[in-house]
Amino acid sequence: MAERPGGGFRHDVVEVFGHAVHYAEAGEGPDVLVVCPGSAGADGSWTKDLLSERMRVIELNPPGWGGIDILQHRMDQRDLAVILAAAVEKIGVERFHLHGASMGGVTALWFAAQFPERVRCLTTEGGMNFVQEKYLVSLENARVLADMVARNDPEGTGYPAAAPHPRKPWSDTEFIKGQMRKRIPMMRMLSNAHEDDLLARMATFPVPTLAIIGGQDEILKPEHVERWREVLPGVETLVIEAAAHDIQNTEPEALVEAMTAFWARHGER
Repeated sequence: MAERPGGGFRHDVVEVFGHAVHYAEAGEGPDVLVVCPGSAGADGSWTKDLLSERMRVIELNPPGWGGIDILQHRMDQRDLAVILAAAVEKIGVERFHLHGASMGGVTALWFAAQFPERVRCLTTEGGMNFVQEKYLVSLENARVLADMVARNDPEGTGYPAAAPHPRKPWSDTEFIKGQMRKRIPMMRMLSNAHEDDLLARMATFPVPTLAIIGGQDEILKPEHVERWREVLPGVETLVIEAAAHDIQNTEPEALVEAMTAFWARHGER
């Protein structure tokens, strides 16, 4: 196995609405998976490597994410999803499965809510959707992060870095610090001011949806799946017990199995 995932992906960029949307792509075939990354931006994962062996996988890097093309003005998640939808269209993909990781789960849900005819199935892992305090593992960690964002201080101390997972040995203290330097400027410019609109859309949401949480998630309690079921009637939920927040790297085989089984259950929607 390679030391780091993602080596087989090729990188490119498309311009839409004045924004540069960077993306990574691997694999081929009629089935396509579009991935919205977590707050640190697009990065390789064992899950995407595995899926690219059987289908075309495209991971988008939204404007301002991953330390690329820092946003100069506030942007709402709803509008960000419109930009990504235009980027996927420009890449040349009409219908696809959609996956969102962590904060990318919010982006993906907005994407599917506004363009349901283009999304065959939606899956999320550790999606930061409709989060309530009672479902957070640590309120103190959330407050530290909020304070870092408010002070625009990506070098701030106090946010604990978990020990590297055996499947993700590169995720050491310096790696986490680098991720925070990417996250904080983006978080300062991103909002989800229209969540009431999104909630209203959920009543008639037509896209088959699977929300997955890691049983060892360091941010969200597994019980967060209850919130998904409350907000989105008909949603399927799954807890992968051995997975951390980054399920793509900590339990990739289980995640691939869950996603592909879900797609198979919903056929050729």
